[in-house]
Amino acid sequence: MCNCLAGFEPTSTTEGESGRFSQGCWQKKAVQCSDRFLAVLGTKSPDKFMLVVNTMFDACAAECSSNWSCVTYAYANLRSSRSKGDITRCLVWAGELVDTQKAGEGLGSNTLYLGLAGLDVGKH
Repeated sequence: MCNCLAGFEPTSTTEGESGRFSQGCWQKKAVQCSDRFLAVLGTKSPDKFMLVVNTMFDACAAECSSNWSCVTYAYANLRSSRSKGDITRCLVWAGELVDTQKAGEGLGSNTLYLGLAGLDVGKH
């Protein structure tokens, strides 16, 4: 059964009650630049991201925080003994998060840092 992420609710109340989410979820309040981000582990990355190259975690977070349209970001350091070139991955999303879902903490899952609109991060 599907659920909306913290701070979101089903777009269609009827679909939400039946556990179907073909119309997706929407954020209850608009995110503001000063709002905080909640780490959501084990998620499938949404479609339609912007890649920010050659950056560290703090710079990735700052990229999203300084962009009013940014709603979430994900960061990975892909360093291995065979790595050459840019080994970081900073993905930033603006607008709707298309095809996002909890995937478990296995291969192919990410930690998304989800912008919360006026919510207390400690409660989630």
